[in-house]
Amino acid sequence: MEMYAIDKDKEEMMFSLFAFDKSYMYSALGLLVSTEKLLDVMKLTEIIDHRETEYLSITDDLQFIGKKALDEIKELISIELAMGDSRLAIKKNYHHVQQASKSIGYQNPSIALLITSMLVRGL
Repeated sequence: MEMYAIDKDKEEMMFSLFAFDKSYMYSALGLLVSTEKLLDVMKLTEIIDHRETEYLSITDDLQFIGKKALDEIKELISIELAMGDSRLAIKKNYHHVQQASKSIGYQNPSIALLITSMLVRGL
């Protein structure tokens, strides 16, 4: 068994996230962090509806939330880079990010996937 064993599908997903613009990644992370529970989803839906009626964008809010979540994880771990090998860096860091995410209270496994990809990308 490999030292940094990780599910191949998860590895592929994290690697494929590199294709997205960083603003989308921050917004997606903000959305994931904001909607971990059904009540959170309902509150966010209400906020989006309110903002749309006033022609305000929620994208900036989601990006702010995403950046804050990423900063929280950065405070808990130090990223291990792998000399230009993104896949190896993903393997080295995923479990650390997953544990840090859970310690903060993020239970959605997609949060750790996205954060790992963002950190390896250098965001």
